[in-house]
Amino acid sequence: MKVNLAAQAISGSVADAIEFCNKTLKLKQFEGSEGTVNFIRIFDRLFDILNSRNPFAKGYKSPLKENNQKVWLPFLLSASSYIKNLKDNQGKSIVSSRRKTGFIGFLAAIESVKCIFADLVTTGRMKYILTYKFSQDHLELFFGAVRSAGGFNNNPTCGQFVAAYKRLLMRSHIKGGSGNCKSDSTVMLYLDETYTENKEDNITTTALKRKYDLDDRAPLKCDHDYCDTPNVSTLSEFKDSAISYIAGYVVRMVKRITSCKNCCDALESKSFATSFVSHKNRGGLVKASMSVIRLCRETEKRIQRMLITNKGKLPQGKGIVEAIKSSILLSINMRIIFRDLHTHMFDTAINENHIIMLTKEIVRCYCTIRLNHLAKNFTAESEGKKIRKVLNKLVLFKHQ
Repeated sequence: MKVNLAAQAISGSVADAIEFCNKTLKLKQFEGSEGTVNFIRIFDRLFDILNSRNPFAKGYKSPLKENNQKVWLPFLLSASSYIKNLKDNQGKSIVSSRRKTGFIGFLAAIESVKCIFADLVTTGRMKYILTYKFSQDHLELFFGAVRSAGGFNNNPTCGQFVAAYKRLLMRSHIKGGSGNCKSDSTVMLYLDETYTENKEDNITTTALKRKYDLDDRAPLKCDHDYCDTPNVSTLSEFKDSAISYIAGYVVRMVKRITSCKNCCDALESKSFATSFVSHKNRGGLVKASMSVIRLCRETEKRIQRMLITNKGKLPQGKGIVEAIKSSILLSINMRIIFRDLHTHMFDTAINENHIIMLTKEIVRCYCTIRLNHLAKNFTAESEGKKIRKVLNKLVLFKHQ
């Protein structure tokens, strides 16, 4: 069974859709669906409580604490009573029918969470509980990695298991594939791949930040100010208009790789940010939000600072984009960008903050556009002046 599909079917959005079709649209197909809506809402909230991941989440996804015990504990008691009173179409109790396994599992999970909370949080040994840590997802991911190492063999020998275990321990990292479980940041087998695989990039990023000083500073006396003003914190009106125009294409690029609807909505605005983009519009331009434009401006300042330091050329080597990302994340005020997502970011895991991820993608896409433009200009300068379209008679002499 695909658990991810079942989780989508038994969700609050499905309950809202059924309730809308019944009460607002008054469709005959949805008459008498109140019981179904109540069933879906109870199990959706129950799943959220038993699958909490983010310590800063709110509502039913929040961790189990003493200060919110009055919210989740009565619901667990009412959900347990609801499951025990469920009956099938023949009037038989669901917990004693042939389909009892899943419902008994929920009852066992409810009682287990209550006892664990009393043993760990009530006694003061822990401040809160994240119930996702008690699931078997990590064990299933490990077994899936062992099976894939042997050609997806479901019955490996002892030698094959030892070889697969050594390979996972020394050379690879356990990641979720096409199974039911989605991997998170939990380290399994005491293996941390982040530093070993990206060690060179990390060193390059740190060196670039130190060497080229990506943070805002006043230009040196011997430097030409590429920001058109003595103060590097401002941009000329021309560059500001160009950046607001490029920001619309950045939004298109980010939306191609962003699946979160809330994040996609936060990328756009209802009106154009500058008069230039409004004048340029013929009906097909994307209206980028001020947060996207602000991040593009900050990225442009870092690129110009690199050009100043390197005498009009970008530095050679890897890690340029990562260095710019790190500089912006350290200096930007997260409270003023994507205000609409400040509540939404608590719905995800702490290491999957959508504002941070969105900021990185915007910076990366803008850097891609600017670096390609700089590379195109560098190629044109290296090839020299083109005469093929101007002086056809001299083409043979100029080898063009």
